[in-house]
Amino acid sequence: MARRLVFLIVLLTVPLLCGARPARAAGPGYPRAIGGIAPRALRAPLALLAGSLAGRPHDDFTALESGRGRRVLQLEVEETAVALLLEVRGSVEFERIDFALGDGGVTSIDAFGAVRGPGLYEVARLGSGRHVRWVRIVARARSRDAGLGLRLGV
Repeated sequence: MARRLVFLIVLLTVPLLCGARPARAAGPGYPRAIGGIAPRALRAPLALLAGSLAGRPHDDFTALESGRGRRVLQLEVEETAVALLLEVRGSVEFERIDFALGDGGVTSIDAFGAVRGPGLYEVARLGSGRHVRWVRIVARARSRDAGLGLRLGV
């Protein structure tokens, strides 16, 4: 019982401490809302998530070489998902994240200057499940052991 209470308290307070904001309609500085929830890209690591939302790996982990400059990773997905997640190893600086949905819409997230360390980060929630065609990530390594992996919430 005490363990569940601690989990609940942490689950409710971590988003507040990490600066998460409630979903808002599209406007200056906010990407287009998807499934009624505006994506809060790369806000906080999702260390507390369990089960299917933690995501299954979509592809092999991509290593980013330090000192090589920015890289553009184009990942073909062609699968249905309820969330897009990024697994980060080392330290990675993001510039932008784009993804295309099955209906032809492309969503761009400006992540310029966002530096993230090891963890699992939510890029977007897609409601009850949407077909994702591809994901493009523009990023650069900030450490020698930097790398990225795409996970799909199913």
